[in-house]
Amino acid sequence: MMSTGKFIFGFLVGAATGFAASAMVSDETKNELAKKGQDLKEKASDYATQASEQFSDYANQAKDKAEELKATSQDKFEDMKDKYDQSTDALKDQIKRRTNQNDNSEITDFDDIVIDGKQAFNEAKDSSKKMINDIDREIKK
Repeated sequence: MMSTGKFIFGFLVGAATGFAASAMVSDETKNELAKKGQDLKEKASDYATQASEQFSDYANQAKDKAEELKATSQDKFEDMKDKYDQSTDALKDQIKRRTNQNDNSEITDFDDIVIDGKQAFNEAKDSSKKMINDIDREIKK
């Protein structure tokens, strides 16, 4: 175990050595070190700015792409719904022509099928809108 006197002596010798070393470093060297430190700080700031700008660019690109996909999916869904409506109307007309009945008793069942089909498409549309709204919320976060 080291005695207290030896410890204090070692501490004082170390402090004196440190003081002497700092006195030996010229003011010019201190200024150079300070300038290098400032240069490194500026470079780090520049890199942080560049990274932030790059991230913003990527975020904007992702947002634009999501909005484009949203518009495309809405358009395709509307086209698909229109084609479905046209097809069911055409089928209904064919059935009316073939039956040549005035009471429309057989066509009533077809109307139920059309209503069920339209309901399914409306549910799909609602689901698509919900998904699009969810995507919008995620984009805006």
